[in-house]
Amino acid sequence: MGFGCWHLYCSERLEASIYEYITSHVGESPAEATIEIHVQPVTNLVSMELKVVDKGVKALKPSDRLMLDAALSYIRGEVEPYFERELTLVARKQVDLYAMALPYRLAFSLKISSK
Repeated sequence: MGFGCWHLYCSERLEASIYEYITSHVGESPAEATIEIHVQPVTNLVSMELKVVDKGVKALKPSDRLMLDAALSYIRGEVEPYFERELTLVARKQVDLYAMALPYRLAFSLKISSK
């Protein structure tokens, strides 16, 4: 019981610290872009969804979409391993035994809409 409560507490602190980290390194996001972060405490899945509003999204050509997908794949390849290493360090610093046994995994997604 104690480990579970400690893990839930650490998960809540982790979610807040991710928001703080992003805000301090990226700054305030423009009105057209928002980021949602959710830490699932049972599976230790950290989902980060970047939502961008672009009025011209419907006018994207297939080649533009291909470039966007390639950029997203590159970002995932760079961001996910870095954040997963940092999440592992946070679990160790907080002595979160559950997170040490079942490491955090990051799922990064990008959603572009016209509204």
